[in-house]
Amino acid sequence: MNYVVKYRDSDGKWLVKGFDNDKISSVCDSKGDAVSRALDLARNSGGSYIMVYSENGTGAEKIGI
Repeated sequence: MNYVVKYRDSDGKWLVKGFDNDKISSVCDSKGDAVSRALDLARNSGGSYIMVYSENGTGAEKIGI
């Protein structure tokens, strides 16, 4: 499964979610921690990439596994 990292304004946390669903897999204090967690989850589930959105949500970076 591929994962998405997004910032949540309401509490300043970074979320890790499955790419095709809204279920939150992890909540992290920093973007770096969220990226690391998303990479681990993607590797363990056979995913090929993660998408990391900027804090303001306007841009995304695709990171291959």
